[in-house]
Amino acid sequence: MTTETPTLEMVIARLTRVEAQNRNLKRFLFALVLVVGAVLLMGQAEPNHVVEARKFVLTDAEGKTRALLDSNEQGGTNLVLIDVNGKQRVNLGMTQSDTLLSLLDANEKVRTMLGTDNAHGTFLAINGPNGHKRALLIDDKKGVGVSFFGPGEKTSTSLGEDASGSALVLRRPDLTEGIVLSAKQGDASIDLIDQSNLMATLGNSQAPGPGEVNRYTAASFVLYDKKGQVLFRMP
Repeated sequence: MTTETPTLEMVIARLTRVEAQNRNLKRFLFALVLVVGAVLLMGQAEPNHVVEARKFVLTDAEGKTRALLDSNEQGGTNLVLIDVNGKQRVNLGMTQSDTLLSLLDANEKVRTMLGTDNAHGTFLAINGPNGHKRALLIDDKKGVGVSFFGPGEKTSTSLGEDASGSALVLRRPDLTEGIVLSAKQGDASIDLIDQSNLMATLGNSQAPGPGEVNRYTAASFVLYDKKGQVLFRMP
């Protein structure tokens, strides 16, 4: 058996191959370190949750619009919620002077409104199926009151309080006043009014007299004619 004696050229070739393998290994390890470092940095970085837009449209799995959020150049902001039939059911809007929440039925008739504005203060309105007002609760600079409405959105019953006192007014189906119960500025009375405008008053009241105004006590009973003149009083 013969043994091959390595020559100088063979030794140099082997060293070259080893150095090439070492360079490839270093590159692989360097790339691996970069990838691992990037993953760690991404995991530690704070996510950016801010999304800016003038209008947002939310759609369901079928591509139908279910909600809208937008703003306008007048400074208003509006949020609309839409049902599966494409009908508006909730509308929340805000302007520079008022805020209003409207709840609508399946026919897009406004049934309930809750809002506040500079003109009417805070109010809650309830509407009938035809969209006409049925009840209104309001709190403004003048006082607090609740009203119920009949045909033609005319007030049928009202209860209110202001700086002068409080009053309850009951009206007939033709919306003429029938009973007025009031307590104002130290006086308390019950007025009964018929359809011909004749009135009977029990309690404190005042009536015009010759050159003066006559005041009656809480124990008084007074009958008035259509013009407000006294027909009978006791005592």
